[in-house]
Amino acid sequence: DVLFMMIVSSPRAAEQFVRQGGLSLLEAIQYNSEGQLRRRATYLLEQHLLTYRLMENMADP
Repeated sequence: DVLFMMIVSSPRAAEQFVRQGGLSLLEAIQYNSEGQLRRRATYLLEQHLLTYRLMENMADP
């Protein structure tokens, strides 16, 4: 719940989460969990974190 609220409410927290490798953790939750956890992980990935992943990929040479 805390992670969800932080990422949704703070673009800076979302950016740091991506930089720290948090996407792989959310992807694992998305595929290995059930119900509410899976839905929340999917929502965070699709609505809040994919933008940061794209920006990070563009910054890599």
